[in-house]
Amino acid sequence: MTFFTERYSNEQEFSGIISYLKEYKVDDQRETLHAKMYLAAIQKLGWVQYPLVLEKRESPDFQIEMGGSKIGLEHTIATHPQYKQLRDAIIKDGKPVLYETDIFKPNTTIPRKNLKNQILNEGKGLKGQGHVGWSAEQEFIDFCLIAVQSKTVLLNKPHFQRFEKNALIIEEDTPIMVRIRPDIVAQLLEGINFWGLEAETKFDEVVLALDPNLLICTRAGLVSISVAKKDL
Repeated sequence: MTFFTERYSNEQEFSGIISYLKEYKVDDQRETLHAKMYLAAIQKLGWVQYPLVLEKRESPDFQIEMGGSKIGLEHTIATHPQYKQLRDAIIKDGKPVLYETDIFKPNTTIPRKNLKNQILNEGKGLKGQGHVGWSAEQEFIDFCLIAVQSKTVLLNKPHFQRFEKNALIIEEDTPIMVRIRPDIVAQLLEGINFWGLEAETKFDEVVLALDPNLLICTRAGLVSISVAKKDL
């Protein structure tokens, strides 16, 4: 199923993507936003070829055709398990919850009784050393590795269409109280092999979206590029 198709024949037409990224709102469709961030990043790197076609579809989420070759782009979110717990509770109960992740130990589960009573940073019954040093960045990479593994399984399913090049973009979804530093993530990524998986087909690129930075991990190495509105 195709949801929309956009065509760009030259840089002048491609500037429409740049205009969109300079004006987008935080509640815009996240998959489309990050697909266009990816296109803006590879354009800055000189990797874009025309004509370029962006198609929103399913399995994978996007098909990008440029210079006669096709790229499949799948989007996913790396969500802190504690944050997901609270977000699900908010959606279910409709009650506001103030959540500060640094008062919990990394990778621990929040007791259900605390969820029901709302989580407040009052220091009552909440234990944990919080995030120290690079622990938040390390957790994020751990979630990314899990995402790569699960999406690689999906990539090899019969219904999932594979292309000449297959890319995975992982959106960072950590609560705003924890700021993930792209430079630290880049340092921690050195030496990590995203492709050391037992699978017939593997992703050619893994893109970590830490707005406004994209870390593009290829088999040849790591590229960090800013797609902040001021840098476009």
